[in-house]
Amino acid sequence: MKTNKWAYTEEGYVKFVHKHKFIVELDITTVCNLACNNCVKLSNFKHTWHTMSISDIAIFIDGVRDKDVLVKIIGGEPTIHPNIDDIILLVADANDCILVTNGINNYTPPIDIPIENSAKMKNTQPEFHTFMEAPIDLEEYKDCDFSKGCSIADDCGYGYKNGKYYACPIAPHIPIQQLVYSKLEDVQKARPIIFSSICKYCGMFKKLGHHNKDKTKLKRTTDLVISSWWKSKGFTNEN
Repeated sequence: MKTNKWAYTEEGYVKFVHKHKFIVELDITTVCNLACNNCVKLSNFKHTWHTMSISDIAIFIDGVRDKDVLVKIIGGEPTIHPNIDDIILLVADANDCILVTNGINNYTPPIDIPIENSAKMKNTQPEFHTFMEAPIDLEEYKDCDFSKGCSIADDCGYGYKNGKYYACPIAPHIPIQQLVYSKLEDVQKARPIIFSSICKYCGMFKKLGHHNKDKTKLKRTTDLVISSWWKSKGFTNEN
């Protein structure tokens, strides 16, 4: 698997390439110093916040140590985790890793590791696609083959939460019972089945899914968009 990403440096935006069998996004906290509407990690909803402990992270590391896994240390905003230095040292000792940050905090890692910095210049809400507008609530997507997933799964790999691996980094934040596995190889094989059951609820599928629907009219927005399925799960504009 290969991922191509842009990083922000003092010289400007530069592109770098990583090649690993697996990529896992490790959400060490979903707490964030932004509250962006339509956040795929639901960081704008305090009732969904969770923060991993050092012991939780140590269990994760034991499962991927010395394997061909690139670990993306991410959030929320990972640099606000109280143990961020220790986490970076633990993960980097076992695997290749990247720190993914919005760049608002003036943070310097304890060791030299790659940083994906979205370089937010101020504490404002950027535009996002409508993650909480479920395709299943829109007539034009109801006949889609959801088993093919989307480019987020292709480029960003897998998610991890509570000792289990998820089919993509967004899957842990979709509030529905789904297949999870204790081994990456197992969740990799089950991806088409998992995608069939969860992608219909993920608004990112509309823009990034592998389907033949017209994507040209889909725009990013700062307005919070919540469709009926998500409202049935307790998410409202008043949260």
